[in-house]
Amino acid sequence: IEVRVTRFANKSSVGAPNVKDAWVYLVGATGTLGAGTDLGSSENWATSIEQKIYGSPTTLAGQSFTPADIANSNFGVLLRVQRSSIGDEGTATFASVDAIEIRVHYTVPGASPGGRKGLLFSFFGG
Repeated sequence: IEVRVTRFANKSSVGAPNVKDAWVYLVGATGTLGAGTDLGSSENWATSIEQKIYGSPTTLAGQSFTPADIANSNFGVLLRVQRSSIGDEGTATFASVDAIEIRVHYTVPGASPGGRKGLLFSFFGG
């Protein structure tokens, strides 16, 4: 499962604090928050729009998913950000997320090698 987040850090000045992930988790059918492996990164977010990919076609983030789990309305992703440094007093930094895509890669039973398929969920913000 891949999570693709289109994002940037909007800093009010050069000395404003940076932003980084606090954590990124997949949420399964049970809706349990914070289960599995944290996919977050310790690197600072860019100040220009970028797409960050969390996970990979073979990553399950320490969980197991069935087709019913993926189709469940609780399935999704949790993203939390934090300041990664202390900046100048009176300056502000905003974490902006433009879009989140969840790509679910799967193999059809009985398919020949390389029979991997994909399913895409997209969430767009403003």
